[in-house]
Amino acid sequence: MQYQQILPPPSLQHIVESFWVLESSTKANNKIFEPVTDGCPGLIFHNKSMFYAPEEKMPSLFVYGQTLQRRTIYLGESISLLGVCLHPSALKYLFGYDAFELSDDCFDIKTLIQNYNSDLLLQLQESNATEERIDHLCRFFIDQLAHVRTKPDQDLAYALQTIVQQAGRVSLKALQQELRISERTFERKFKSYVGVSPKLFTRICRFQSSLKQLRAGKYQKLSDIAFDNGYSDQSHFIRDFKRFSGHLPLQYQQANPLVENFSI
Repeated sequence: MQYQQILPPPSLQHIVESFWVLESSTKANNKIFEPVTDGCPGLIFHNKSMFYAPEEKMPSLFVYGQTLQRRTIYLGESISLLGVCLHPSALKYLFGYDAFELSDDCFDIKTLIQNYNSDLLLQLQESNATEERIDHLCRFFIDQLAHVRTKPDQDLAYALQTIVQQAGRVSLKALQQELRISERTFERKFKSYVGVSPKLFTRICRFQSSLKQLRAGKYQKLSDIAFDNGYSDQSHFIRDFKRFSGHLPLQYQQANPLVENFSI
C-alpha cells in the first residue's frame, strides 16, 4: 500500500492543505478505513476501489464536512483514492454553505452545486496520472471560488491562524477581546465558516498536536504528551484522544496507521 501527500499550488494554498493519494493492488477485502478528527473538511475521489459504508455505497466523488463522530468505511479488493484535505473554513468559500450543515456527513458533490454541469467526475475517471487529476481539481476549485464569491472574513481567518499556530493553547476570551467582537459573534462565525464551536476547535487542534508528538515518538511516557500539550493530566489527554481518534494512544501507535488522520 502506497501513500503520498502533495502540496497545492500557491494560488490555492489558502483553501487546500494538501492532496493525498492512497493506492494498492493487493487484495484487501473489507479493509477498514476510519477518519480521525482533524478539524478539516475534505473531498475524496475513488475509481478502482469498492468504497462503501455498511448499507450505503459512497459516491465516486464526494465532499465531507467536519468529522466528529466515528465512522467506519470499508475498502474493496483494489484501492485507488485521491483525497483533498481542505482548510477548516474552505467549504464556505467553495460551496457557499454554512459549514455546520455539512458536519459529520458525506455528500455527492453534485448535490452541493445548483445546476451542476461540471465534467469533473468524468475528467477524473478518464485520467490515469495523479498530476492530471490534481490539475482538474485545482481548476474546479478556482472556478468554484470565482462563482461562489463568499466574502473573506478577516477576523475568522486571524482566529483560525492563531489557534492552529498555538496548537489550541489559546485564551478564547483574550482572542475575542483582541478582535473586539462579542462571544456570540465569535461563536456564530465559527459555526458558519468552520462548522464547530471555537472551544471544540481548540480541543481538536490540541489533540492533533498530541497526535503528531505520539507519531513522532517524542516522549518517554504518556504524561509527557499530556503536559506538553496543556492537558490537565494524563487521563484528560487519554479521554480526548479516544474521543477524536476512536483508539487509546498506545493502541493507535501500535497500529501505526499509514495515512495521516485516517486509521487504516
